[in-house]
Amino acid sequence: MPTLFNPNRRKGIFMIPSGATKSPTPTPPAFQNIYSLSFDGVDDYVDCGTELGNSFGVTTNISISMWINPSVTSGNDLFFNIGSFSNSFGQIAFQLLSNKLYVKLNNGARSYNVAYTNTTDWQHLVFVYDGSNSANIKMYINNVEQSTTAAGVFPSSLDLSNLKTIIGAGYSVSYTYSGLQDEVAIFNSSLTSANVTSIYNSGVPNDISSISGLSAWYRNGDNGSYKSPQWLIPNNSNVANSRFSNYSFSYDGVDDYVDTGISTLTGTDLSISYWFKTTATLSNFNYYVPFSAVSNQQFVGAYLYYHPTTKLTFRSRNSSGTLVKGTVDLSDGNWHNIVVTYDSTSYALKMYVDGSIDYDETIYSYAVFNQPLLLGGKSSSLNLIDCSIDEASLFNSVLTSENVTAIYNSGVPNDISLLSPVGYWRSENSTFSTNWTVTDNGSGSSDGTSANMTIEDRVGNASNSSNNAVSFNMTESDREEDTPS
Repeated sequence: MPTLFNPNRRKGIFMIPSGATKSPTPTPPAFQNIYSLSFDGVDDYVDCGTELGNSFGVTTNISISMWINPSVTSGNDLFFNIGSFSNSFGQIAFQLLSNKLYVKLNNGARSYNVAYTNTTDWQHLVFVYDGSNSANIKMYINNVEQSTTAAGVFPSSLDLSNLKTIIGAGYSVSYTYSGLQDEVAIFNSSLTSANVTSIYNSGVPNDISSISGLSAWYRNGDNGSYKSPQWLIPNNSNVANSRFSNYSFSYDGVDDYVDTGISTLTGTDLSISYWFKTTATLSNFNYYVPFSAVSNQQFVGAYLYYHPTTKLTFRSRNSSGTLVKGTVDLSDGNWHNIVVTYDSTSYALKMYVDGSIDYDETIYSYAVFNQPLLLGGKSSSLNLIDCSIDEASLFNSVLTSENVTAIYNSGVPNDISLLSPVGYWRSENSTFSTNWTVTDNGSGSSDGTSANMTIEDRVGNASNSSNNAVSFNMTESDREEDTPS
């Protein structure tokens, strides 16, 4: 049985032999800004999800910084918005309209504008909102505070709850931006003029991670990766802190599922691991989660489901076989790691929740599954669950308690490929064309295929990682080597 890697080794930590000379600490690499994203003004945009808005909730302080190089200023282009993205300006919207730059608050009830006609050069924009006093509202272009024209009723607070953060568009997909955009940052504070000067840095973008209040930082091309047909653009703090998993799949509980491509696993030990969270409180009903394999309501294998008590449950053999129940209620909307191991020689079954044992007992032998192994439900139309699932893996070996502890890793998913999983399905490496192809990062021979899922079902959150973005209607060529200099 292979052992899981030393987590310190991933981080470049190693022991220096006694008597050895410690090497000098290497100089950190200089900050680089090589890429931006190009938006076509037709339907390109980047969706950062609702988690950022929810983290702000009702706020009286927020600042937004970005660099833009528009192709046109005379039209009606929205290039940043925190709103519903459904025919609404939302709570904060940036707009180029008739050769003016507008910032609109509270669904357009309050606006600030200044003349703007530059389509040649990169420009740095900062907007500072302070609900305590309208006189504290600031707009900066290239580190120069602007004298803006204000109209409408000033809002003393903004409610960003459940609103999407959109880059490159706003109001709806019909109002998108044409041009280049880079280094979008959102702060949960009212930036000072000194902060703005530091961010502008004489026209050269720099590392802004030490500026107080930074909540999200989308570096666009510089921290993005392309997985057809989307750019994955994590919040930069997740990249800087080496988050292994930043994305997951969201299942609607109606008809969404993924067929893993595995339909038989016989005469072997078994372990499964996955991360999941419920997106709604589970009602008094059976919900099935990975992994499930059934035929005509007859249970034919090892799978998990939620008993009406919403505790983890395991059924072995068939409908009259062993039914065991865990003790931890998992219907709390938080991410959890689930591991189940089965020893085919001793019939020992163990269930772990978040690295700790939840059930440990000897059961009957079970008829291992010979039906399609699904993520998200027990069949194509039965008992599907409204949840997010990430980092699902299957092993034909019995994971040790040490393995389980390392997999859980204090709530931080990590690379488990050295455990030689039979199947290992990750949303990060998946691609979409009509259906999702969920790449097998284990043996590599069992790519999953989604059913009834859309491109929107890959979402930018995972355990210990949130506020990550995905692009829509953009291609790999939309990353440009054109940045502020």
